[in-house]
Amino acid sequence: MMKRILFLLTVATLLANAAAFAAKRYTIDAVRIHAEIDSTGGVWINESRTYTFKGKFSFATYELSLQGIPEISNFEVSEGGIKYSEINSKDEELPGTFYIERKQGALLMHWNYEARDETRTFNLRFYLKGVAVAHTDVAEFYYKFVGTGWDRQTADVEVTAQLPGAVPINDIKVWAHGPLHGTCAITGPGLARFDISPLPAKTFWEGRIVFPKEFLPAAFSRTERTALPTILAEERAWAEEANRRRTDAASKLKAQKAWREQNLSWLIAANIAGVMLLFYLYNRHGRSLVGAHRRLEMSPPQDMPPALANYYYAGSQLSAGALVATLLDLARRGIITIREEDQEKGFFGWRWKKQEYLIHFETDKINDNRSRLKAHELELLRFLQDEIAQGAARIPFSAIPKSRRKFLKWFQQWRKRIKAMVADQQYFDPESVRAAIRGSLAMLVLAGIGVLAVFKMGNAGIPFIISGVALAALAFVILRYSKETAAQRGRLLGFRDFMKRVSKNQSSVNFNLQTLEPALIYAMAVDFPSHALKKLLQNVEQYLGTVNYPWYVSQHRAHGNFAEGMSSMMTAASTTLSSASGTGGGASSGGGGGAGGSGGSAG
Repeated sequence: MMKRILFLLTVATLLANAAAFAAKRYTIDAVRIHAEIDSTGGVWINESRTYTFKGKFSFATYELSLQGIPEISNFEVSEGGIKYSEINSKDEELPGTFYIERKQGALLMHWNYEARDETRTFNLRFYLKGVAVAHTDVAEFYYKFVGTGWDRQTADVEVTAQLPGAVPINDIKVWAHGPLHGTCAITGPGLARFDISPLPAKTFWEGRIVFPKEFLPAAFSRTERTALPTILAEERAWAEEANRRRTDAASKLKAQKAWREQNLSWLIAANIAGVMLLFYLYNRHGRSLVGAHRRLEMSPPQDMPPALANYYYAGSQLSAGALVATLLDLARRGIITIREEDQEKGFFGWRWKKQEYLIHFETDKINDNRSRLKAHELELLRFLQDEIAQGAARIPFSAIPKSRRKFLKWFQQWRKRIKAMVADQQYFDPESVRAAIRGSLAMLVLAGIGVLAVFKMGNAGIPFIISGVALAALAFVILRYSKETAAQRGRLLGFRDFMKRVSKNQSSVNFNLQTLEPALIYAMAVDFPSHALKKLLQNVEQYLGTVNYPWYVSQHRAHGNFAEGMSSMMTAASTTLSSASGTGGGASSGGGGGAGGSGGSAG
């Protein structure tokens, strides 16, 4: 009993974890950073990160590059004014704790919490020594507030920087680097701001501030170079590049607008003409001929093998019904016997009985009838006997899915044998095939025009690509069956309609014991659903009484089990086949400041 309880608990835990993992996702809604620079050039970073969690989460990470950072200290993690406790190992995983791991060239902060389907804001605080540098002429603070290691977009980033002392506004120059839609500004004496919304994934956001060196009297980081001319030259070049890109973008948008105004109506007209062309081709070449042949057929089409019937019914692509119907037909003729047996199964202390369906090979009958069996029937028997049963006198039908790869490879060749039986016939009308190809090519030309439109007018051209491709695929609706195929499909659909009516008690039962067996076999060939098969057998037996099938040996002599057996065989075969991204102003794209929060994650 204890083993069973443990087993159930293990399964339940695995299923719960799998479901939770599949549903997990999170977004970064906001990042707020306040950088406070002191007189030594060190900076206190106070950063809040707001996450929205969907699913259950228990930890987050924050990676900080050590590039250009002499020393990092005074780490704190808090939430709602409550500080987290530092631990010595991230493996402890206690909510309300954090762990600092130093790696080559980086530092990783890992904190633990419990969150499910909610929004949480975590506050990080640490001190960076010697970030601001005193040159011989000016002081410089150059810092990457958000690095490229974040794998998802941040909806909104707001950064404020406070210089050491009330530095006059006229003595401050600021620049921002990153996406061109970001902004920076001097907001007061000794104050600057750097904002961007949104910040794409894997994209940095950094700021640069130049101010009088006298405000760093005890600077830890110093150089002996005159830096301002170089800084101004760098920023001028980056600003010119950014402005050029903005101008190019504006010019491109203007040209796209002009092209769109001139050509949009022509593009719409071309697509309407494409739709009209497809209607014309369909009306001329694509109207189905099946309806003329479709009428209730009370007798199954025994002049064609069940596998060939499935070929016509399944659109020239054999389904599982071809295999099952062929096996039933062989069983009806005494070549094989299908047996339904209860087999005892066991697992982890449980014992139960499971119905198994077995194919018994009647070797003498196979040898006696070899000359009368068709090529595809002989090939099916050879495959089952030699490759699946490996010489045994019987096999469970469940052995087929267990040999899926071997079965799929064989089934492709078997399908060719079926098609070869009607190799001299055209499945589709040749003229409709040519019309479908012509229509599809014309629609692909429209899709190509849509590609040109994307280059000429931007994203407004994408719908024309989509419509062109969709119409190219839709063109194959023009395909219609040849006269021979339409006649055969009409017979099969008419027979299926009749079987449906019998299953619903909408038609009188016209079967006798001799006609019922082939009717059931061909019902499987046209993929008759198992629930309808059960109802049909109930209605038939109300008329004929209990029916026994000498080729189907069951321990339960009931129509429900026969239908269940057929359904199980179809399911096994179908399952096997189905496996067949200075003073303020806009941002520039250049950059190279010291690294801040370069990346992180949540889990």
